[in-house]
Amino acid sequence: MYKRSKNRRINGRMLEQIMHDVLDGMQYITRQAGRRSSLGKLQILGVERSPAAPRSVANIIPFPRKPDKD
Repeated sequence: MYKRSKNRRINGRMLEQIMHDVLDGMQYITRQAGRRSSLGKLQILGVERSPAAPRSVANIIPFPRKPDKD
């Protein structure tokens, strides 16, 4: 009987192959969608001003430092 491992990980060459397959699939879908589109059917429905630009705010979290060795 086949025993399943609960902590199996995919890494190395196998992970790279999976990512290539995913990217190939995305490229195929994009090409198919591009073939069915037409340039003359774009219609602008409206133009709206955006609200005031949001202020960029960040909370800076200090990282703990290693104690200096004397």
